[in-house]
Amino acid sequence: MLAETNIFTIESKRDYLTGKISKNLIHGKSTPLNTLSKSHKRKHRLLSTVDRAIQVSQKHLIPFSPIRTSTSKKFNILNIHKSTNINLSNHNKNTTPTIVFHQLFHSIKSALPKHNFLYTDGSKAGGITSYCITNESAVIKTGLLPTYSSVLSSEIIAIHEAILFTRYKRGKYAICTDSLSSITSIRNPNNHSYYASSIRNLLSTHFPKILIIWIPSHIGIKGNEFADSTARMNAKFPLIYTPNHNSTDIAHFLKKILQSKQTDLLTNTSTWYQQISNLATNNTPKNNILNRRHQVIFNRLRLGHTKLTNAHYIDKTLPNTCPLCHNANIDLRHTLYTCPSLLPQRSLSFNNNDPMQLIANPTNSNSKIILKFLQTANILHNI
Repeated sequence: MLAETNIFTIESKRDYLTGKISKNLIHGKSTPLNTLSKSHKRKHRLLSTVDRAIQVSQKHLIPFSPIRTSTSKKFNILNIHKSTNINLSNHNKNTTPTIVFHQLFHSIKSALPKHNFLYTDGSKAGGITSYCITNESAVIKTGLLPTYSSVLSSEIIAIHEAILFTRYKRGKYAICTDSLSSITSIRNPNNHSYYASSIRNLLSTHFPKILIIWIPSHIGIKGNEFADSTARMNAKFPLIYTPNHNSTDIAHFLKKILQSKQTDLLTNTSTWYQQISNLATNNTPKNNILNRRHQVIFNRLRLGHTKLTNAHYIDKTLPNTCPLCHNANIDLRHTLYTCPSLLPQRSLSFNNNDPMQLIANPTNSNSKIILKFLQTANILHNI
């Protein structure tokens, strides 16, 4: 019934909602919830919601330890804009010659002679998400991210890690990235995601030491091409694991787990229902002509559990033989396809239609055909 109605089990829904608490464990601004959970011993054996959230997080490698964010100081949005350069985005990549981008980027570098240039990139391939930080010829840092991390998260995490690397280094730094969406989220004061907020705070604290520059990808800029190839090669080498605290990625990951558990429900259903599900088409409109009694009958046919075929489970007797032909054990496939006593009714009702196809796709016309067969065969009351 859960698979038919597409309703999640209570356990799956509980684990999903409990797992979502992990972002409160991570980003809580008051006393960390996991500390409160450990500060007293529970007299009963039932786990608290916080304890269960920690268990779910550990099971799926989701971070739950609280992280400190520097939100006490208000940042100046003008300084954030000065710390991010997206001038190259004013030129259409599809229509602007590569040589023009090279000249524009060279002019940016010439205007920043005291800056050390770094390049960041993120990659996701074969289920492995990673990032890297390089200069034009050497790898500064590479990292492996959780499997639930998106490409966008890998790009902004790379920027974040680059800022953490440079903030206490001598001199000024220019961090080049080909992720315009990451810079856009950083420049947007209404974006309160962890990495965008943290980068804004870091840029404001260390202004004007660090500059983030957008550069187009795959146009032959040496540092960017090196970072891109390094990020794609990361999957082949052991990397330092870097947690991903992006609550959006965590929520999508938990939802994906919930949906996979729902898919697993189908594998535990009867062979009949699995065949019905495989025959169903996604664009089948639902019927709107069946009354309540006929809806119950139709759902029983789809599930494969009817009075005719399953009464012996309730009565605790041997499986029934077909009451019409008395030659075979009764099941829906026998009734719909092979019972010789129902051959005239099948010919009259189904014509060239496949009964299982009709049941799998309950349109108004298909429902009428099935009900007509059950009525003419005088077995409607036994479904």
